Amino acid sequence: MQKPVRATIRVVRRDCEVTKKLYELGLRPKAMRVKPGPEKSVHIVTLEEEPSEEHLRELGARKIGERTIVVASRSCTACRLLSQLDVYVVGDRPLDAERIDYDVIAPDRGRLKSAVLMLASAGLQPKLLASEELKAVGLTPRQLEFLLMAYREGFFCVDRKTTLTEIANKLGVKPGSLEDVVRRALKKVVEYYLINEGVIPSGSSDVLDGCA
Repeated sequence: MQKPVRATIRVVRRDCEVTKKLYELGLRPKAMRVKPGPEKSVHIVTLEEEPSEEHLRELGARKIGERTIVVASRSCTACRLLSQLDVYVVGDRPLDAERIDYDVIAPDRGRLKSAVLMLASAGLQPKLLASEELKAVGLTPRQLEFLLMAYREGFFCVDRKTTLTEIANKLGVKPGSLEDVVRRALKKVVEYYLINEGVIPSGSSDVLDGCA
């Protein structure tokens, strides 16, 4: 059975408004987290130095920390495409105004390969820098795909931004089937957390599990 994969992909994109503006203003991003979307993307950026009020106005950004800002902008080619592929961005590191490394999770190697090919066809010159199978939690590719989709669509937000029915429609599955897969996936994640935090001893989940 194929396993979920974590990978790092480097791309070259020249139309990221946020990164270009940062470098024009002489600001250097130390870390960046992007929520890619088909039209707009949200960037959480930690800078090497504290931005001025003028910097914030120029970027259309707001501060959420001493050197951390949030800014939304029109999606660049890479973010627009990544929001539509079967891979999920979990981190990113801009190298300069054009190059960026995306850390992604794919349900399996087949979909990772497909994503790289799609990025190449869009002229983004992707390079697969690293990839490894995820084994610890024991999620199946299907469980990981559905769980990440629910997370990305805002299902777990306090002010829930979507429903399982809406997510099921996007995935082309029945809501009942999606609910079952997500429940089983969450159970594995919770068990993994409880064991690693020492709340329950390893190997005792079958005894303590209320479903057993």
